[in-house]
Amino acid sequence: MTKYRARKTGGFDSKKEFERFMVLKDREKKGKISNLETQKPFLLIDKNPFFRSVKYIADFVYTENGQQVIEDVKGYRRGQAYQLFKIKQKLMYEKYKILVKEI
Repeated sequence: MTKYRARKTGGFDSKKEFERFMVLKDREKKGKISNLETQKPFLLIDKNPFFRSVKYIADFVYTENGQQVIEDVKGYRRGQAYQLFKIKQKLMYEKYKILVKEI
């Protein structure tokens, strides 16, 4: 259990994330989405002599209507972890022009 009382379920960090995966798998099976991936890393800032690289790891990435969709499942929208996500969400848009959807 994490500090926000999330329990790992089905290999995912929370029950909510697992339930979203099941919904997306069903949509993929029905042909509504394709190329579903989990825990896909995106490089936000390259490594340099002073700092290591900065990455964002997306909960889910898939294709819908020819567009790449990136989702991040959030159960708790406060605290440092959420603030870090908001910064990475902005960096994802700045670098890749993709708005990460919060679920």
